Amino acid sequence: MGLPKSAINLLIATAKQQPFSGVVATLGRQHVYASAAEVTQLAKLAGVPLVASELSLHRHPELQQRGYVSDDSLLAMLGFSSSQRIDHSDYEQAEVQFDLNSSTTPAELTQQYDAIIDSGTIKHVFDLPNALRHCLRMLKPNGRMIHLTPTSNCVNHGFYSISPTLYDDFYRANGCTVETLYLCRMPQRFERQPWQVYDCSHSDRNWLPLGRLDGSIYFTYCVARKASTLTSLVNPQQAFYESTWSASSDQPHAAVAGEPHSASPVKTKAERLLQATAGFPLAQRCAQTCISRWRSLIAWRRERARGRVPYPYVGKF
Repeated sequence: MGLPKSAINLLIATAKQQPFSGVVATLGRQHVYASAAEVTQLAKLAGVPLVASELSLHRHPELQQRGYVSDDSLLAMLGFSSSQRIDHSDYEQAEVQFDLNSSTTPAELTQQYDAIIDSGTIKHVFDLPNALRHCLRMLKPNGRMIHLTPTSNCVNHGFYSISPTLYDDFYRANGCTVETLYLCRMPQRFERQPWQVYDCSHSDRNWLPLGRLDGSIYFTYCVARKASTLTSLVNPQQAFYESTWSASSDQPHAAVAGEPHSASPVKTKAERLLQATAGFPLAQRCAQTCISRWRSLIAWRRERARGRVPYPYVGKF
């Protein structure tokens, strides 16, 4: 996918949290969809100083005619002292040829990068868990991993559409800090038009009801910081189920002979209604139907009040 104008704005916001420096690797060579003047304007609006560097235009003739900068120039402006491309093939002259499906991370790539940017590459790697492990191993301690990958409405755009929970659960399970986890609602012409961004990490929602999102394109933007030490990598469990299992194990166990009985819990209105109609089968079936429909109505109204994307709204980028 490369780096659309809004993605550059997200990178600038990440640089505002902590400036970029050192060596960066991108997974694949990046198309940049902004001019140097536009990058400068975005950074000025965000209050982020850019690094003065020699500018070069995009290598692609059509994008070059529009005045868009090269990926080398953009990364230098953002503060990186040098940049490398990692790719399976050399068709775009990648400095490092490495198949992320491989089982072993080459020693010469281990702990080499201060940041790794994956702007739509990892979804094309069949062995995605291996690719994530390689990225962590290639990062220096405290290095940042940045993902921007499809989540919804991107059929056949890669092997996978990736939900925010994958990055959140994988990196947290391996001692990393997830600094940013956004769901981005993108227009059809996403290279230049603004995106609507929602914050998944500060939400009580582990997942959305099926079919909740509209027909827009949705991407996940994640920034994870590697721990200062990394031992063996582990496979995560999905956080939703971990919390479900934990809540289940925290429930009081059934009383056994010899144990004191706690006070009877207060019955809800629905429980009292069912108890009152217990001797009347037809009335109880009617009561059960009414309770079920009432609960569905309440749930529907709550969901409607939350909006189509029930995550805190960050803004347009």
